[in-house]
Amino acid sequence: MAAPVVSARRRAGGATTVTPPPARRELTGRRRRAEARRRAEERRAEETEHRGLPTVTVVMAVAALAALVAGIALYTGFLTPPGTSAPASPVASLQRLVRAESADVTVAGGSGWVVDDRAGTIRRFDPSSGAWTGRPVHVAQRPVAVAAGFGRIWVADAVGDTVVEVDPATGRRIGAPVSVGGEPVSLATGAGGVWVASLAAATVTLVNPRTRAVTASVALPPRVGAVRVAVGDGAVWVTGVNDTLTRISPAPVGVSLSWKPVVVGNGPIGVTAVPGAVWVADAVGGTVTRVDPRRDVVRARYRVGGDPVQLAVFDGELWVADGETGALRALDPATGRPEGRTVTLPGSVRRLVVTGAGLWAATANPGTVTAVTP
Repeated sequence: MAAPVVSARRRAGGATTVTPPPARRELTGRRRRAEARRRAEERRAEETEHRGLPTVTVVMAVAALAALVAGIALYTGFLTPPGTSAPASPVASLQRLVRAESADVTVAGGSGWVVDDRAGTIRRFDPSSGAWTGRPVHVAQRPVAVAAGFGRIWVADAVGDTVVEVDPATGRRIGAPVSVGGEPVSLATGAGGVWVASLAAATVTLVNPRTRAVTASVALPPRVGAVRVAVGDGAVWVTGVNDTLTRISPAPVGVSLSWKPVVVGNGPIGVTAVPGAVWVADAVGGTVTRVDPRRDVVRARYRVGGDPVQLAVFDGELWVADGETGALRALDPATGRPEGRTVTLPGSVRRLVVTGAGLWAATANPGTVTAVTP
């Protein structure tokens, strides 16, 4: 079952090129491949000039040329010997904990919580064993996102256009739902409240966790939009519908929120913020982008291919999940190089969530919650 966002296939556009880290700029693949081609052309020219040489000499020259070109190509990365791009062993192991339709998952206070957008329920489980520790409780028409914070569990209802507060002791809803923008699809807690990204309305809403009242909101232009929200490094970060990451100040001006766009890769969906970096998964472009949260500029872009829709920073690695194949890979954040072999989640990924000391994946078709262990 597809997540309630615009699919990567509908966000048409071209792929962008990889921007390597500054420390390796003099060794870019483009420059090294250009140098390899230049040297090869020079050798071919010399070979043409010496066509009159004896056959043995020509054969030796051709062999030397081939060895030289192959050596340059291998050095530059134009050709890569099989198995040299990553260690032989996988970087992570997967433990399938929950088998149920899972739109999103969070872990807090020693308990895991999974929302089922088909049944409209939330249910508690043991994150160490996957055993259910509570009955499913109906909380919304279509709960698609869940987050923990301020001693409560918060659920976004994409059909009811509301945010629901849940008591973690009972799993039941507290009070009346909070009305937000149309089709809320993502939640984040911190920086003064509960932050809600609404896809259809293209709004970002700040909810006071104590009063359950909307403190402030901002309506972004439709060309910018709101798809996923994350809190970190002094700001609120929202991916958009085209090529935009929006930085929102967590300090409201009255009931309004100030914002600033940052152009990233094509078709951004997943976003996560850690000290010193904001990472964006560009689903259409097949890249991940690193944004400097101090200057609001792109510092690196790594090509991963496929349909990268979710990412997370965990255990010192950048984890990227493919929305179609379920492939999960770890990258070195400094270079973009793969760490270990790709592992495959049991279904199409809907969320990657880091909570406490764990990395969790929610998938659909089949619906599961999977623990990722480095």
